[in-house]
Amino acid sequence: MNILGKLSALFRPETINEVDEETALIDQVVNATDPAIASVAGYREVLLPAVRHALDHYTQVVQAIPGPITVSHQSYRADPLVKALFPSHEEIAVALGRSVEVRDAIKTHAASNRGSVCALLGMRMRTGDGRRPSRDCVEHTDFAVTANLLADHTFRDLAADEDDVRQALRDAAFKSLVKTFAAEIKSRHREMRLLKTDRNVSQEFIRVGAGNPDHDHHHHTVKALDQHLERHAEDLSPEGTLLALVDWLWSPETHLRLEADGGHGVSHIQQGPGSSNSELHLHLPLLATTDRRQWLVCITRVPIEEAMQAVAQETRAHRHILV
Repeated sequence: MNILGKLSALFRPETINEVDEETALIDQVVNATDPAIASVAGYREVLLPAVRHALDHYTQVVQAIPGPITVSHQSYRADPLVKALFPSHEEIAVALGRSVEVRDAIKTHAASNRGSVCALLGMRMRTGDGRRPSRDCVEHTDFAVTANLLADHTFRDLAADEDDVRQALRDAAFKSLVKTFAAEIKSRHREMRLLKTDRNVSQEFIRVGAGNPDHDHHHHTVKALDQHLERHAEDLSPEGTLLALVDWLWSPETHLRLEADGGHGVSHIQQGPGSSNSELHLHLPLLATTDRRQWLVCITRVPIEEAMQAVAQETRAHRHILV
């Protein structure tokens, strides 16, 4: 099943014939936002380019995330890349145990009898006093320095392999894009109902209050509200909502993107035999989502046994990354 078919399952659990995957996905998007859109002739053809654009954007974003990097007690001792991510090997267990999605999903993955699980790892930058530094001072640092600058390590999107992690993040971003639009339309309908209520109140004052000094004021209020209601009715018509949804889908970066001027590069000079040295590089892109926090991210591979032990040792899981 291709990307569109897998995304369709986010909105409807039934099996979908692959020939109709694009149609099915578009109809699920419409049903999740405003079913009245389906009354507009040619709505699928209007939506299709925008849906494809949003999916293409999220695919490019998730493919640009580095990894997988094996994160474990053993790799912490042997791999400078892992030491660049965590200030100590104990912090690996803390991050696993306190991540909500690890606690929720690790038992399911343990039942699969695989030795490891992949996941997105997000981290936030801080200075020595706990504040986030400016981009200018964190563009490039040594591995050892970087480890002490990273905090709030959080795992999400546990999956069997890195491709499934990327797909899960892409799917979550698209679903968030659609659900946020649906919430916006719902809010506009609620605003329209309030305007109608205000108009009815003013109209009633006009009906019973002839000669009242506020009579002209209520006439003016009704006229202004009628203008607002006319604009709302046009915007919230099936045609207006369809056009708004198209515009929304053409801006997927508002919900998930890699910041062009963000990210953090680290380097490490590794001593080789004799006078030969090698330099290791790692770039952690800065992922911006609907979460007001921004995260430096990479894909990781974690031993399931270590994740299970970490969850058992922590009494609470509260870390999460919103998408």
